[in-house]
Amino acid sequence: MKSQIKEQGSTAHITIVIVLVVALLGALGFIFWQNFLRPDSSDKSTGQNSTSQSAQKDNVETVPVDPNKDYLVVDSWSVRFKPNVSAKVSYESKDDGYWFTTEKWKNFGGICDTNGGILVQRSTEKSTAMASPPRPLNNEEKIGDYYYYYYGPQSACSDDHTSEEPYEYQIVRDLLSTIEAKK
Repeated sequence: MKSQIKEQGSTAHITIVIVLVVALLGALGFIFWQNFLRPDSSDKSTGQNSTSQSAQKDNVETVPVDPNKDYLVVDSWSVRFKPNVSAKVSYESKDDGYWFTTEKWKNFGGICDTNGGILVQRSTEKSTAMASPPRPLNNEEKIGDYYYYYYGPQSACSDDHTSEEPYEYQIVRDLLSTIEAKK
């Protein structure tokens, strides 16, 4: 009789453990289904709620993005340049073109106070000059109705900064090589 009670007690324990394991597996399965396998409930929404959601999506999509945002743009020529370094390149209208320079280049002194940088000009016809300058900016490909050429510095700004000038020249030259039509 005692062995029969012990068997019933151990059977009850085993049954309880099995029920708990099944319940735990069921709970984990439900959580997995809810988070990973169930279709998104927002797809099933109907009526005003879905209409207002699509209206909100339309508002987000209609915000205009400026295609020239990260470019240096010369509006009067309808061209742009893509800066590729952190040095700030600026330009100003001069001599039927634009002088492109860096702040550091302008501050070298000497002739760089007024002519420090690279002069860019444009022409409706290809240059036939055999000697430099002018030098073509983009393999003499037309942008709009124009060809673009540049004139580099003819001499150092001053004796004090001759080692730094080639670096500033290269910054501006790299920028100018990215010329393209403004979007």
